[in-house]
Amino acid sequence: VGTALGAALGAAVGNHQGAGVGAGVGALAGTGVAANGTATAQQSIQDQYNNAYLQCMYSKGNQVPGVAPAAAATDSGGALAPIPDATASIPGQTMSVAEAQSRLNSLGFPVGAADGVMGPRTRTQLKSFQRAHGLPETGELDTATITALST
Repeated sequence: VGTALGAALGAAVGNHQGAGVGAGVGALAGTGVAANGTATAQQSIQDQYNNAYLQCMYSKGNQVPGVAPAAAATDSGGALAPIPDATASIPGQTMSVAEAQSRLNSLGFPVGAADGVMGPRTRTQLKSFQRAHGLPETGELDTATITALST
């Protein structure tokens, strides 16, 4: 389509000599646009496959490289001590960002270290989790998402 439109425009603007140039430019532009769209669609498919693979690995009890489980802290008597969150709970909600990150990691939506920071990787995996559970893809820790993460 780009070649035909380029040839027609080139012929109209530059007599018959412009038709070849217009066709060439139209072909190149059309190929570039199509290649970009294909790459974007392929990346989306690859992301979905990667998430499904990680979920399968976790469901079989395997560890995923790059996602280390949180180490348990102990007090001076050797008993398990609570690990403090990097952030406080979100107002009006019962789950902190660090808790959500830990839960996402364990469910096969790897965000890396549960550091309590709502960064781009956490938002992307929250959206993947929300999509997988039929929730609105906000990338936020809303009430519906917290409920789904808690079950």
